[in-house]
Amino acid sequence: VEVIQVAEAQNDTAVQIQAKTGIGWVQMEMEQYKEALQWLYKALHTSLNKKFYYNYGALYSNIASAYNSLGNEDSAMHYIGIAIKNARENDNILFLATALSMQAKIFTDHKKPHLAEAPLNEVLQIRKKLNDPFYTVYDMSSLASYYAGNNQPQKGIALCIEGIAIAKQRGLQSQLLMMYKALAENYKAAGNTALYSNTLEDIIILKDSFNNINSSKQIAELEARN
Repeated sequence: VEVIQVAEAQNDTAVQIQAKTGIGWVQMEMEQYKEALQWLYKALHTSLNKKFYYNYGALYSNIASAYNSLGNEDSAMHYIGIAIKNARENDNILFLATALSMQAKIFTDHKKPHLAEAPLNEVLQIRKKLNDPFYTVYDMSSLASYYAGNNQPQKGIALCIEGIAIAKQRGLQSQLLMMYKALAENYKAAGNTALYSNTLEDIIILKDSFNNINSSKQIAELEARN
């Protein structure tokens, strides 16, 4: 709030908008969605000059997310549509990926999962284009889980095998666990009990290795202090 007061005193519109958006985001993190919308709308109405909102799709995406959390599908779809359009017009592919992920979540949350596949696929292609292995594997696991829940396990299995290879190659241990969980979901959906059981065993082994790594780090930190 102090930042807003200083920005108002200095007549700095951009900082006012960013600060109000930030407060709205914090309210969302606290699951206070109605309060969040109040701050987000304050940000939206800070200026009548549209230039301040050009290439600032985070505001629209946050409004969409808040409305989605409140169960208001129409308003959520309206604002995520603005966010996606904004990102495309500005060729901001990093934000476009975030907005498309939110759109897919809105579709899924409102019992329209068949509409979520297209944005999820586009997100994955963007991540690959950006050569971002961490989020590429993350989005692969999301899309694979979607396939498991929508009667397309063969697509999900193929995607998981690809994602597991990337995670192993890049040393992405936390993402590797996500991929194995998605793989288990798809084997279960496919009715392949044997491979489902094997994958669950792989997950247990991975979790044990994480626990050993964390224990070793804690021991090393304690020894360093003494």
